[in-house]
Amino acid sequence: MRFDKIRQFEVLNAVLAAAEERGTVSLAEFAERFDVDLDALHRVVADAVLCEFKTSTGDVIGFTRSFLLTEDEHLVLDESHWLRDLVSVPPEPEAALRLLLAGSAASALAPAAVPPLDSALEKLRSALSAEVVVTDARPEWLPLVEHARRAHKRLRFRYVKDGHTEASDREIEPHIVFSKWGHWYVGGRPVGAETTPSFRIDRIISAEVSDEEFEPVDTPTIPEWFDLSAAEHSVRLRLPRGELTSLPRPHRLGEISELPDGLVEVEVVITGDRRLDHLLVILGPECEVLGPPKAIDRRRAYTEELLALY
Repeated sequence: MRFDKIRQFEVLNAVLAAAEERGTVSLAEFAERFDVDLDALHRVVADAVLCEFKTSTGDVIGFTRSFLLTEDEHLVLDESHWLRDLVSVPPEPEAALRLLLAGSAASALAPAAVPPLDSALEKLRSALSAEVVVTDARPEWLPLVEHARRAHKRLRFRYVKDGHTEASDREIEPHIVFSKWGHWYVGGRPVGAETTPSFRIDRIISAEVSDEEFEPVDTPTIPEWFDLSAAEHSVRLRLPRGELTSLPRPHRLGEISELPDGLVEVEVVITGDRRLDHLLVILGPECEVLGPPKAIDRRRAYTEELLALY
C-alpha cells in the first residue's frame, strides 16, 4: 500500500516515540495500527534510522547509533543514543525557507495538530532571522481534491483560468497536491493528454470525484518556483580569526586565507539587504571591508551616521 509524505511523518513520529518510551517496538504492530504495508513501513523507518555519515568526497565513515532495526522487524533504542548529544547548526537560508514552506504545507494538510512539526517550524522561523508570513488558508475544494488524489480517482471540475471570466470543464488524474507561495495547486494529467499541468484550487468553482480510477505515477514533480541567489551579497573581509564566530547567521564562508598577526581574509556570502546591513554594522574596528565598492560605501556611511550621534 502506498502512503504519502504526511502519512509517513505521522507513522514515523509514532514509531520513534514508542521506541523511545518502551525501548523496543514491533513494526508489525504499527503497520496494523495505521493500516500500512509492513515492507513500506520498514523502508520508511530504515531511511530514518540508518543514516550515513560521509566525508566531503563521499566516503562513508559511519552510521547513526540511535536506533537499531533488527532482522525480526523490531526497532530497538540503542544505549549510546548519540542523537541527544548531537550539535547542529541552522540550515542555509534557502534550505531553511524551503523547509519552512514545505512544513507549513504539511501542517495545513494534517487532519490534526502535530506538536513536533509545530516545534520544528518555530525553530526554522528563528533560523531565518526574518518574518516570513505563509498563507495556508485552505480553499473550499482542497479536501475533495486531496481525497481524489489519495483514492487514485479522476477529478472532474469547472475551472476559471487566469485572466478569464468564463469557466470550462476539466477532468484530470490528480497526481500531486501542493502549496506554492500561499496558493494551493493540484497537478495532474488531463484525460487524453500527455502533459501534467497544475491548476490553482481556489479557481475551481465546482468539483466531483469520478468512479474512474487511475494508476498513480511514482515521482510527480513540483514546478521550480523560487531562487534566492538574486538576493545574495558577497563581501570580502579582513578581520581577526576570532571574529569569524561572531558573524551573523546564517551565512556562507569562502576559502579562508591566513595573514600575519592572527588576521584572515575571507569571502562572506549573506542573503538579503537587511542581513547585509546587520553584518556591516556589527563588524569590529579591526575589521576591514575589502569589497565590493558598494559594501565599502555602505559601511562608511553607517560609520559617519553613528559618529554624528556623538
